[in-house]
Amino acid sequence: MTIGDTIGTYGDRTPGIFFHSDSSTLSICNAVNGNGNHCYNGATVSLNKWTRIKVTQEKIETKSKLKAQYNYSIVIGDVAKYNVINKQAQTFENVYVYAGAPTTPALASLTGLTIKLAGNLKILKI
Repeated sequence: MTIGDTIGTYGDRTPGIFFHSDSSTLSICNAVNGNGNHCYNGATVSLNKWTRIKVTQEKIETKSKLKAQYNYSIVIGDVAKYNVINKQAQTFENVYVYAGAPTTPALASLTGLTIKLAGNLKILKI
């Protein structure tokens, strides 16, 4: 998912999920803590088998009402793989969803995509 480009602007990867070249290893990148290319690398998935990938960012209730914090996490299958506090979470508008890069054909299938938006809690299912 991107707000327009493949990388360069905070929000271009919201998230971007890619396979490393000639492998079944994933790189999952997102806009986290001011880094527009904050990546988790190393998750290996089985080829020719459906794999559930869940990328979430949920608000953490804190005692301080001054600055909200969000828990950014990645779950593959049923295993939590990555977790970090995102102190610079943002809302992005006009986000595009690609099953491959705009300039590259898709090498994997995308199904059962659910996007839940905060605030008015809009749910988009593909």
